[in-house]
Amino acid sequence: MDSARPAGRISTTLEAKINLTRAILPDAGPLDVEGRLVTIGKRTGSAEGRITDPRGRVLAFASTTCLIYVP
Repeated sequence: MDSARPAGRISTTLEAKINLTRAILPDAGPLDVEGRLVTIGKRTGSAEGRITDPRGRVLAFASTTCLIYVP
């Protein structure tokens, strides 16, 4: 079980923001994709992520805020 999302919790997106900063071309090579939980509370949580190329350039990044519902 993922400690960031205990069993019995459901979430839905309140807000999402995606930024595409560079083209992702077929010859880009292996990409690094990283996501992390920023904060989680009783009712909301937020996370962010990024995609970088082998040279360390950011190709895209995003953030989201989610509403947590406990049935």
